[in-house]
Amino acid sequence: MFQEVGSRENLLKGIGSEIMQKEGKIGPYEAISLITITSCSKVLLSSPRELIALVGTAVWYASLVETLTAIIAFIFIYFLMKRFPGKGLVEVSELVLGKVLGIIGMMVLAIVFYIKGVLYCRELVEALKAFEYPMTPPSFILLFILFSIGIT
Repeated sequence: MFQEVGSRENLLKGIGSEIMQKEGKIGPYEAISLITITSCSKVLLSSPRELIALVGTAVWYASLVETLTAIIAFIFIYFLMKRFPGKGLVEVSELVLGKVLGIIGMMVLAIVFYIKGVLYCRELVEALKAFEYPMTPPSFILLFILFSIGIT
C-alpha cells in the first residue's frame, strides 16, 4: 500500500548534498532573504531616541513608513532577481545599470551596509549599557561585541 522512499539517512544525504553543491553562491533566494532580514531588523531596531527626536509622538507612523518602504524595496528586488535567474546581485546590477554604474551602486550599497552595521552595533552597546552593564565602559562592550563577531 505504501511505497518506501528510502532510509532516513539516505534522504538526509540527498538533502545535504544538494545544499553542499550550492554552497558559496548567493542566488536570488539568498539575496531576497538577506534584504528582507535587514529591512525587518531596521524596523525592529530603530533607535527610539533618534526617532522621538525626529518625529516626536508620531513614532508609530515612522515604523509604518519604514515597513512600507522595506516592502516596496523587497518587491522591486524580488522581481529584478526573478527576471535574471542564476545571477548574483552584483551581476544583475551590472546588467541593469551598466558596468560602471553597477559597480558604483554596489559600492554604495556596501557602504550603507557598513554604516548600518556600525549604527546597529552602537545601538546594541547603548542597550546593553542601559539594561545589563550600567557600570561597564561602552568601549569595553563594543570590543567584546567586535571580538565575538571576529570569532564567527
